[in-house]
Amino acid sequence: MLLDACAEHTGADEPRTLSLLRGDEPYKHHWRPEPVVNQRLLLARRRTAPLMGAVVCDVAARRRGKVLVRKWRERGGDGP
Repeated sequence: MLLDACAEHTGADEPRTLSLLRGDEPYKHHWRPEPVVNQRLLLARRRTAPLMGAVVCDVAARRRGKVLVRKWRERGGDGP
């Protein structure tokens, strides 16, 4: 039923996109969804726990780097 109702959204003359994943598109409000925070649980064994920690730190550093570059560009810095 969900796909059938959502297909009506994409059935118009102009090409459209339908996303059933993340997002706050108006056509998803028909079912009155309840917003929840997306969380992930990472599981590791003792031998792989240090590697998992390194990956988590790498992701956090890249995310922080993107924020800093964005702020720097907004202040008028030169882009690559």
